[in-house]
Amino acid sequence: MNKCTVSGGSKKQPTIALSSMEAELVAATGAAKEAVYLDSFVKELGCTSIQSQPIHLSVDNKAAIDSSYNPENHSRSRHIERKHYFIRELVEMGRIVVPYVNSADNLADFFTKPLKPSRFFALRDRIMNVRRPSSK
Repeated sequence: MNKCTVSGGSKKQPTIALSSMEAELVAATGAAKEAVYLDSFVKELGCTSIQSQPIHLSVDNKAAIDSSYNPENHSRSRHIERKHYFIRELVEMGRIVVPYVNSADNLADFFTKPLKPSRFFALRDRIMNVRRPSSK
């Protein structure tokens, strides 16, 4: 909210994913549930700075994004449980949009991948809203 982290978490996925698309879809659905809850909570508090625009939930897996927009059941995704498509219902209702985030701009890499120090510190500073002094 206002370019600041409001909620975060990490846990083992409750199901075994058979593909990277399924793993991303499960994670995106969990994030979508949290985002919708927090959006409702903030609006309940009477926060007027929150606009009625859809929530942007950035995902870096193109197949997971396509699956969240496409209601067809494809042969490669028919094994995925229905509950993991909650994100698709939110997209259809207009509560959430799922834009692609380039891997170079993916802040989640800070938490999920081993990084070189330069990349680590750059992502850390972006997450924590630290402004680097400009070099002269």
